[in-house]
Amino acid sequence: MNTFTCNRILLSDPCGTRVRMAIAERGEVVEEILTGEPAMESFAESASQICSRCGIRITDIESFGIAQGPGSMLGVRIASAYLSTIAKSFDRDIFVWDCLETSIYALAEKYSLLDLECAAPSRKGFLNLAVLRGGRLVSEEEIEIEKAEELFSPHTFALKQRPCPILEKLPAADISLAETLKVIKIKDIALKSELPPDAKSLSKREYVKWKDQAHI
Repeated sequence: MNTFTCNRILLSDPCGTRVRMAIAERGEVVEEILTGEPAMESFAESASQICSRCGIRITDIESFGIAQGPGSMLGVRIASAYLSTIAKSFDRDIFVWDCLETSIYALAEKYSLLDLECAAPSRKGFLNLAVLRGGRLVSEEEIEIEKAEELFSPHTFALKQRPCPILEKLPAADISLAETLKVIKIKDIALKSELPPDAKSLSKREYVKWKDQAHI
């Protein structure tokens, strides 16, 4: 049976300047919060806060889910380190998903669209762009801003993970973790991860894999 429908799971999205976190039980979100700070300042406290709201301890969580990017690599790595420590100590699983992929499918469901685009900030001069055609994700890549703008349509949304002037004119892809969970269950696109999960980047630059630098 799908872990997302039978377990008590803590879901988190640390990919932006604010952290989303939720508790789901038997496949339904029962509590969700959005912090005012990035993961470095708020992740551990937010996990404690949401568990307290639900009257549980972090050790009562049966598995963990984390959006591994694209987005803030530092945010994802902080969240990954925190959750991996708990998962390893108490023999819990961690599942990961691509937040740009889940967002574009959630937008398609929310607005009854088959064709749309979802853009998110990347390094200077670039955007991350997902393209949905006929209800199917046909591409997800880092692309130069000028080329990305050529693909923008009336149905282009922005995942506003951090300030980015080029994305300010686009409607926000404000997707809750409840909507994300619905997509994950329908599309079955969350994967069980090794510990610790690494951050996902669409950048064509070479990054040193942090697993080669530090082990939890």
